[in-house]
Amino acid sequence: MMEKVAIFLDAESLSGRLSSVEGEPIIDRIRKLGTVVVRRAYGNFSQGCVNAHQKELNQQGFELIHTFHPVSGKNSADIQMVVDVMDYVSRIPELQVFAIATGDSDFLPLYRRLRELGKSVIGMSTRSITATLSAHFDDYIQLCPLSSCPTPPSESALPKIITAPASEPTIAIATASNLNRDQLLLQLGQILPSKKAGIKLATLLKNLKQHSSFAMIQPWTVADLRDYLERLPNEVMLIGDKVFSPEQGHAFQATPANLATPTSTPASSTPASSKVPQTQQQAIDHVRQILQVMTNGISLKKLEVHLKKQMASFKPQAIGFKTFLEFLQSQPQVVYLTLDRKKAYLKGKEPSTGVDKAVVVTQQILRQTPKGIQINGLKTEICKQYSQFDERKLGHKRFLDFLKSHPNVIKLEQKGQIWWAKAV
Repeated sequence: MMEKVAIFLDAESLSGRLSSVEGEPIIDRIRKLGTVVVRRAYGNFSQGCVNAHQKELNQQGFELIHTFHPVSGKNSADIQMVVDVMDYVSRIPELQVFAIATGDSDFLPLYRRLRELGKSVIGMSTRSITATLSAHFDDYIQLCPLSSCPTPPSESALPKIITAPASEPTIAIATASNLNRDQLLLQLGQILPSKKAGIKLATLLKNLKQHSSFAMIQPWTVADLRDYLERLPNEVMLIGDKVFSPEQGHAFQATPANLATPTSTPASSTPASSKVPQTQQQAIDHVRQILQVMTNGISLKKLEVHLKKQMASFKPQAIGFKTFLEFLQSQPQVVYLTLDRKKAYLKGKEPSTGVDKAVVVTQQILRQTPKGIQINGLKTEICKQYSQFDERKLGHKRFLDFLKSHPNVIKLEQKGQIWWAKAV
């Protein structure tokens, strides 16, 4: 079932066109994530720079929210956006993905709260993403600034680009006429050999952008650079969020000490490579690296997508598992799965707050009461074990609504006027 998506756009901060740097309209990009049910754009539409975008916003189906501020130069759109986002979280708990388009870094507390509530957060801005922001997003879309997005020229006037095949990520790749591939390889050859522990993609991108020969990559994000380098398998090696020369990459991958392992997980609990097929061991190592970055957990679907980006040939069936879930379940020393099997965490980094913590505590209580428990008594027990529990902060008006939202782990029965809960 497609997830429901809400888009909130700060038209004052962005003043840009509604397309990504790849030229794809953001509405089309967001539709790939689910069904877009909320589209709201905020700004003082009496201002010329904001008013100019009304037609374009209207054509893309946005509801225009006029936010007049009595003090000249002040942006009142951001506060109204935060208020409305939290209102929608409370009123429509089915909304799972929140796309926030703003140029304001003050939204970090909002991103954190949405993640705590189990929501996916998509960031959108005209700027390149920073390492600080990347930790708060499930995905990031760099928007095309108005100054670099003129009215589309005729087809004959467009610069030639080549696009990845349909089976690969659809990112526009600069041709040799725009991006000197040999010069890029020369630069990588100067950087990578001295980086025995590899260089982070974000750092490499920053270094390349400072080089005058690579003006074409100024609007690129870390994801764009990754997609480009993945097409150079003989020249570079990608491991997690780092880039290596092929020789050092293989050496790094072969050294267990270099593979980050949570301190709470004994090294002896990781299966020895000699006992696990090489392809399976590589998949396990990649999963561990991905989960280390995703400190707030990641859905199984997205985890599999990230894994396939790092191991294009990965298939659970090829390493003896029927499904991706079965593969993850075989690695309890590396992967912690929530009881509803919707999200994965690095073992030892299980959720301490939020909806996942609430579900874990609820399931534990229900398993201790096989005959069932009245929901009023159940809430009392949950609050004893998880003092921060509040169904309203998890997007539900009533405790019963919270229970109903997890049918995979909680079975509800109504006896007269009283609701009872059991473990599934």
